[in-house]
Amino acid sequence: MSTTLKTLISRVSIKEAIELASIVYQGSRLFCLLGKGGTGKTSIGKKIGEEIGATRTMVLNLSGSSPMEALGYGIPDSSSRDLWFSCPETYPTKERVGSEKILVILDEFPDWDPAVQSLCRSIFDPHGEEAKIGTHVFGKNVKFMVTGNQSKDGSSKSSPLSQPQVERQFTYVLEPSLEEWVQWMTDRGYGDSPVLTYLDLANGLEGVDHFNPPIDRKKAQESAPHPCPRTWEGVVEVLPLASTSRMQSLLLEGSVGIEAGTACMSFLNTVSTMLPIYKKIRAGHGVIEDYSPSDQYGLIHCGLRNVLKESVKDPEAEVAGGSVDWFADRFLIPAKAEIGQWGYSASVRNGLPLNNHSCHETLKG
Repeated sequence: MSTTLKTLISRVSIKEAIELASIVYQGSRLFCLLGKGGTGKTSIGKKIGEEIGATRTMVLNLSGSSPMEALGYGIPDSSSRDLWFSCPETYPTKERVGSEKILVILDEFPDWDPAVQSLCRSIFDPHGEEAKIGTHVFGKNVKFMVTGNQSKDGSSKSSPLSQPQVERQFTYVLEPSLEEWVQWMTDRGYGDSPVLTYLDLANGLEGVDHFNPPIDRKKAQESAPHPCPRTWEGVVEVLPLASTSRMQSLLLEGSVGIEAGTACMSFLNTVSTMLPIYKKIRAGHGVIEDYSPSDQYGLIHCGLRNVLKESVKDPEAEVAGGSVDWFADRFLIPAKAEIGQWGYSASVRNGLPLNNHSCHETLKG
């Protein structure tokens, strides 16, 4: 039986990555986060820097750089006839930073030229000589973190890390959950974004992941936009600046792709405006029959997402115990026939066993 990459490297959430790193850096080894581009590895690295008490976090990316660029260009000394190497200005050498505690993220390290990687051997040696690149010695309190993509995630240049490197670090694949990413964005002040509402309510319905799906190699070869935490973050930041629906649609499609962008735009045009009405109907202060068919679809969509979230632990018990009766009685049954039937079918497809409900014949239509 073949072993897949999924079983070879442990998957961790944002919270777990930060907690693990704070433990790892109490020892002498490096911390490594792999994963798809755009999942937030570098951003989380900056948070890790704060957690371990680093005064600053620096990102060093030598992807595409030659060994000469990594070493610094050779400068002849006319008096001694020796050759010394100029130090790249981004390196936190001991002459520059002294004993300052700094976290350096070796960003996209698997994409670095192997000859450049070899210049970093002492960085990976937990008990050996001073950490350095070439002849440039880093400060004694400089810590290092490795980030990178895997070839299966659409990176054409990424190569597996060598075993000696892997043996000198703690390695994980970052897989942020939608819930913690939404909270991450909320903490940054974007909690009222309708895009976050869309992802929280609608993502995953009908079995489609528009938040962070696997990389489609064909689309990657065409340089097509792809939905991931990074591209959704870009949308959240700029969408309020668009003055028309057309501009909003183009911004979405240009960042997360046509499929995910269209789905989000449909939600913004219909479902998001229904949320206040949905809450009133659920509380018994209105009836779904008063609204147009398109509005009924949006209202049932809201109800469906909420009932699925509320019954996720034990859907069968929730249905048997009557906890989902509000959804059947106030939304599905009184809605226009084909819309209510769609809501029933979508519920069953997504794991809510309304086919066991006492009114399942009425719901089914």
